Amino acid sequence: DNEAGDTVAVRKDGKPIPVDVAVHSLGDGNYLSIFRDIMKRKKIETELNQLVRVYETLRRINHTILRVNDRESLFEGICDVAVHFGGFGLASVGLLDQDGEVVRLVSWKGAGDMEPPYDTVEVKHAPAENGLIAHAVGSGRVVTSDDLQADGKSAYWSQEAAKRNLH
Repeated sequence: DNEAGDTVAVRKDGKPIPVDVAVHSLGDGNYLSIFRDIMKRKKIETELNQLVRVYETLRRINHTILRVNDRESLFEGICDVAVHFGGFGLASVGLLDQDGEVVRLVSWKGAGDMEPPYDTVEVKHAPAENGLIAHAVGSGRVVTSDDLQADGKSAYWSQEAAKRNLH
């Protein structure tokens, strides 16, 4: 009789750890159990699942871009896809004013009955000057956070995320 499977074991220090367990009958009423740490494998599986989710989100956003005829529908569609298919707790689209100082919210979607995250953000002034939105404006690139509450780039948004139970 041989059995195998994944489970969670507890280390000597009390920390849970994912393991692969193989149990082999030795034929004399005794069994040999082999535990193998699979924490790295689980981490890779999680990262792979996140990449698949992001790819699917991008695919659906591209589809949205192709089928909509106006900016408002485009922005709403992008936010909707990000929340419903991407698994993001919050997605927003803001437009930067001509002076490059204020981002105005034009569309957003949040899980449940969440209030909009902001109306405007002054990217060159506190509290947003070192945050995610200011970083995106300054770099000209998309900026995301895997964990808003722990993200060091933006203490202000971390506090807002905690109020809204976003991670």
